[in-house]
Amino acid sequence: MRRAHGEAFGTTIRNLTNKFGWFGTTQRFETLTQTFVENEAGTFNAHHYRHAPAMSTFVVECDAAT
Repeated sequence: MRRAHGEAFGTTIRNLTNKFGWFGTTQRFETLTQTFVENEAGTFNAHHYRHAPAMSTFVVECDAAT
């Protein structure tokens, strides 16, 4: 969709060097949430959401330099 109609939406596509870890947890997240944390190591982006009654997914992402 982005490649076919990207210009209509103002979308650009570029390859980046972000790194991420994708985890499963028994911590229940009721809604999709995105959290940004910046500290001396760099900037981190986490998104977390429930995917089963007793399990959630937790993804932590940062740029390659971090």
